[in-house]
Amino acid sequence: MSDAGANLVVIENLTKTFRTPFLRRRVEALRGVSFCVASGSVTGFLGANGAGKTTTLKVLLGLLAPSSGEVALFGVPVPNRASRARVGFMPESPSFPPNLTALEIVVFSATVQGARNVTAKSEESLRRAGLEASAWSRPTTQLSKGQAQRVGLAAAIVGEPDLLVLDEPMSGLDPIGRSEVRALIAEENARGRTVLFSTHVLSDAEDLCSHVCMVDRGRVVVDAPLPVLLAGGEGTFDALFSDGARAHYVSEAALDAGVAAALARGAHVREVQPHRKRLQDVFDAHVSRA
Repeated sequence: MSDAGANLVVIENLTKTFRTPFLRRRVEALRGVSFCVASGSVTGFLGANGAGKTTTLKVLLGLLAPSSGEVALFGVPVPNRASRARVGFMPESPSFPPNLTALEIVVFSATVQGARNVTAKSEESLRRAGLEASAWSRPTTQLSKGQAQRVGLAAAIVGEPDLLVLDEPMSGLDPIGRSEVRALIAEENARGRTVLFSTHVLSDAEDLCSHVCMVDRGRVVVDAPLPVLLAGGEGTFDALFSDGARAHYVSEAALDAGVAAALARGAHVREVQPHRKRLQDVFDAHVSRA
């Protein structure tokens, strides 16, 4: 089924209210969340802990009922079994039946998703997710958090879904593991998969995303293509001179003038550091700290 040019995910005015267990106080987790995920994109869903990212993804997948609003997958209102079958999902902290091995978990996922040659496909997915072969036959209770993350990722990709929804996929991974998972996400996207992933590691999102949606306290505060968000930060420079002087210049012309002035006083340039706008700058400007 082709979805070229379509929005695979459409969320409009989504709200979700919980009640605390004892005092029954109302907690508004989502307050009118609206955004779309375009076919072929890698969309980063960003926010601080508790901003509403996981709640939104659970509603999208039919794991939680919304209080109000509209949610659609592949143009069909959620929940719908046929559209959900086209999604590979990795939860934030994957948990598995304790008596099953890593390979059995992925084989089960492949079977449920209707994959062919499930054992070979499952082994390939575990390999691509970076789980060493010596861990495939271990019960999941004997896996580290990072290894469990890799099993969850393998289970998400094994059915070759049209849409990957990954909740904090780099959680628990060391820097090498994070780099490997970033490469895998990019590879899945190159294979035609649309990706929606949540994270609070902004460097991961900056490396991977074509589009970014930021939430703060249950509301969308940023929703734009990444190049648009990072535009306008180029062309400023920090310079260090041999006499110890440091200066910041807001244009190349200003830098040229500063270098000329330094040469006139007998100093030379030791270092020039160009600047560009970072996703951290956008995040700091829109997401509250308290």
